[in-house]
Amino acid sequence: MSGLVADHCSRCGLVKRPGDIFYLARIILTCDFDGELAELKAEEASAGMSAEMAKASARSEEELMNEVYQELYFYLCKGCRDRFVKRAF
Repeated sequence: MSGLVADHCSRCGLVKRPGDIFYLARIILTCDFDGELAELKAEEASAGMSAEMAKASARSEEELMNEVYQELYFYLCKGCRDRFVKRAF
């Protein structure tokens, strides 16, 4: 992340000119677990685990890691920053 400087807005593409104020939006996504596990019979659990392992083995390490932790960075002009703050979701 250090030294991240962009020359345009990530949302609208506005080109940054010297002296313009831009904003860095940093979003951290982390997996959350409530500590509860569904109660399954042993054979259901085994079949479910096998299916999940098969799905996981078809995906890259990066894809799997991004489901656990991911950082996103967006460089925003003032107008896009204001819109983001008002309507992030």
